[in-house]
Amino acid sequence: MEREYSSIHINTKEIPAHTADYLAAATLDLIHHILKQPGGRAAIDAKIAERKERMG
Repeated sequence: MEREYSSIHINTKEIPAHTADYLAAATLDLIHHILKQPGGRAAIDAKIAERKERMG
């Protein structure tokens, strides 16, 4: 089953600094959590490769 993707455009200049900091910290925590899991690195690498292929 093929997925359809739509574009989301976010004006980062409108995000308050404290919110951007919170999002960055939460993202980093998530990545660290995934990397600690068995197969975590492979899962991230697969997602990156999938995105690169999709984006061309």
